[in-house]
Amino acid sequence: MDPYFRNGPAPDLVADAPARHYDALDLLRGVAALVVCLYHVAFLFVDSRVLFDSGFLCVDMFFMLSGFVIAANYDRKIAAGQSLRQFAIDRLARLYPLFALTTVIGFLAVNAQQLAKFGLVDGDKVIATLLANLVMVPSFFAPWDVRSVFPFNGATWSIFFELWVNILFFLAWKQLDAKRIRLLVAASGLALIGSSLAFGTLDLGWGRANFGHGFIRVMFSFFLGVLIFRSGIAERLKVRGLWALLALLPLAAALNARAVLPESLGAISDIVIVFLIFPAMLILFAAADLPPAAKQVAFALGGASYAIYLLQTPLVILFSGLPPLLLGQKVAELAPFAGFVFVPLLLAASYVTWRAFELPAKNWIRRALRPAPAVSPTA
Repeated sequence: MDPYFRNGPAPDLVADAPARHYDALDLLRGVAALVVCLYHVAFLFVDSRVLFDSGFLCVDMFFMLSGFVIAANYDRKIAAGQSLRQFAIDRLARLYPLFALTTVIGFLAVNAQQLAKFGLVDGDKVIATLLANLVMVPSFFAPWDVRSVFPFNGATWSIFFELWVNILFFLAWKQLDAKRIRLLVAASGLALIGSSLAFGTLDLGWGRANFGHGFIRVMFSFFLGVLIFRSGIAERLKVRGLWALLALLPLAAALNARAVLPESLGAISDIVIVFLIFPAMLILFAAADLPPAAKQVAFALGGASYAIYLLQTPLVILFSGLPPLLLGQKVAELAPFAGFVFVPLLLAASYVTWRAFELPAKNWIRRALRPAPAVSPTA
């Protein structure tokens, strides 16, 4: 039996050996980011939304991947005595720079859009919302009566929950043995089923009316990811990379399920995908050994995935404003050409942002906030 399933994280994990890098999980994260993008910009390709109608569920995949990877990378470090300060610095250095940058870009883009369309500024609420969002806090001021609690970049709502559950993981780490995690996953899973059935969807946590349900959503998927890592199942399985790549086809089909199912079955579809298909995909990809060429693609796509996820909304607002100015046409009238232009531009911008901004910013924050080394007294 794996040591995690007896009394929690085992003492032998205190070793300084670096955590294994899961190449195929980079690929899965990148694919999930692309699906979210296509879900949001479907109007650039088609008249009505038919691209990945369940694409919003990929946020749950992000949470699940996060739980797996955080446990893989930090169980050893926390066991060896890593402080909350250093853990928080690591997570903020990873999450905050691009969060702040895209919030500012979104602030400029959304205000320009509102001013051009409606002549609205809504000053006090806008500034209060910006200040709250810049410190990764949801806003309920509702400028322009929007429903989103992160209106300048709608995707950032999930980063708030990501950071919140990361800190909870650290604070509760000593108590998170296998039994407690199972109970936590079971309890949050039952609550999540209730939320899905009540709202008819799992697209929850992003708005004023459903914000509280985001805590349930992140708790279930994140700690299920932790549980999957600590089970050791990915280490025991040996999967050829080809099978993992082929598994993307049924995943794509599942994420289009809402397009063919009756609306009354939408909530059931969401539950099946998050509770069964996503965990299976996580295990499969964590166990997969990709061929060298696929590893290169996975590295690039996975590295750029955070930027793909956070840049898409502010960039599509800016992109959508160009055709009316330059051509006197709405961007949707240029579909699908507009989509085939926007997605490659987003991928290129995301890759450059990752290499030229994210990585340097992360390293700078870690160096700037790292505690100064103790000075040895001289004789």
